[in-house]
Amino acid sequence: MRTLSDMRGGRLGPRFQIPGMVLAGVDALAWCVGIVAAMAMRFDFNLSLWQPWRPETLASVAVLAMVATGIPSGLYGGRWRRGSLDEGLALSRAMGIVAAILIATNELIGITRIVPISVVVGAAPVAFCIAGAARFLERLVVLRGMRRARHGATPVLIFGAGDGGRQVVSSMQSDESGRFAPLGFIDDDPTKRNLRLSGVPVLGNRDRLITVAEQSGAEMLIVAAPSITSDSLRDLSARALAADIAVRIVPPVTELIDGNVGADDVRPLTEADLLGRHQIDTDIDAIADYVTGRRVLVTGAGGSIGSELCRQLHRFGPESLIMLDRDESALHGVQMATEGRALGSPTTWRCTG
Repeated sequence: MRTLSDMRGGRLGPRFQIPGMVLAGVDALAWCVGIVAAMAMRFDFNLSLWQPWRPETLASVAVLAMVATGIPSGLYGGRWRRGSLDEGLALSRAMGIVAAILIATNELIGITRIVPISVVVGAAPVAFCIAGAARFLERLVVLRGMRRARHGATPVLIFGAGDGGRQVVSSMQSDESGRFAPLGFIDDDPTKRNLRLSGVPVLGNRDRLITVAEQSGAEMLIVAAPSITSDSLRDLSARALAADIAVRIVPPVTELIDGNVGADDVRPLTEADLLGRHQIDTDIDAIADYVTGRRVLVTGAGGSIGSELCRQLHRFGPESLIMLDRDESALHGVQMATEGRALGSPTTWRCTG
């Protein structure tokens, strides 16, 4: 398997992209095809009826108007990701402006119209569909190329088929380094059973996690559910441990700068994630004076929190550290861990209640 540095070093090969000027030519050609198609439908594909009209003149105006509108708007300068919703909106605005120019040209220049007004109205949606299809096909080629080149990527499952999961999968599929290969979603919502997001299917709920992991060959589970509770997260972690796959989590949107989640935001689980509360950083040196040379009582000293507290307090040399717990064996273990001896230390008292 390739290392992360290998994948970041560009071994996936160059990314396919249609040059801006070629795309401008595609858009111009789309208008020409749209005008011809609209003329053909307007006159029932009878070419003899085209004689008094001048569709070639309108096509020339459309080509100039499309280039003059698209270049300053950034449509051919890589301002938007190809095939994205933002680029689609920008393309629709440019097409609308060109259609308005064609209508004005058709109505205001000359004594008679260049073509019937219905031709302009019909050509616009045809041109938009052709131009949009070219962008969609480019994005499809890019995504398929990345999937073929992602043989060394880490196969992952994503828990949560909501907005967070969709953003994570989209980020993985557009990541040129190819670090992750999304195999499927795990989601407890029964209404999402047959859902597919960006071509990635929902494979089941958490009860099927072990089975899905074994069948798919997944090596990692990424939790992309911002509203997940600590109890649910601990349950998922236990199931992932049983399936022998690693667990990573996407932080809540409130912890991100731009509010969007992606593959770069994935991180390991922390104690705060599993406990459901934020970690508190204590200034140890500042509280040392409260403990040194004093008698300190710790209740519940045999538990996980109490035993760790005793070990920390012992570092500051209290006059006596009194540990209180109902479990004598646990107290014995704590005293052994703090002082290396038990049952007889002059500075540590053991009490059972």
